[in-house]
Amino acid sequence: GWNDGKVRIVTTAPSLDTPTCSKQAHAFSTRAAELGTIEVIYVSRDLPFAQSRFCAAEGITGIRVLSDYFDASFARAWGLLLKENGLLARAAVVVDGHGVVRYQEIVAELSKEPDYDAVLAAAKALTPH
Repeated sequence: GWNDGKVRIVTTAPSLDTPTCSKQAHAFSTRAAELGTIEVIYVSRDLPFAQSRFCAAEGITGIRVLSDYFDASFARAWGLLLKENGLLARAAVVVDGHGVVRYQEIVAELSKEPDYDAVLAAAKALTPH
């Protein structure tokens, strides 16, 4: 569960097949190594096989990619469902070891990327040094 003492970064995006979402996956994948025990979870509504294909083709490693394609239950529960297209908003959320959201950025402009430095700093601040 989410109460296991593990700090997580949950990042969401409309679709991996768009340039900004791809950059977002690469940025977190590239920086996953410097995060130590912090787990990065990337959620989109792409089908799982499409996500797997994307990660394989793009060399995305070190992050967990999960699909919310079935009924958007994650998007609804987290308040990240875009009404206009039914996709996930672009966001980055830091959840502490007790499952409490400690940082959240919802990117208003879909063509822009999250502030990676701020997200990583917020996550690192929650981990024991």
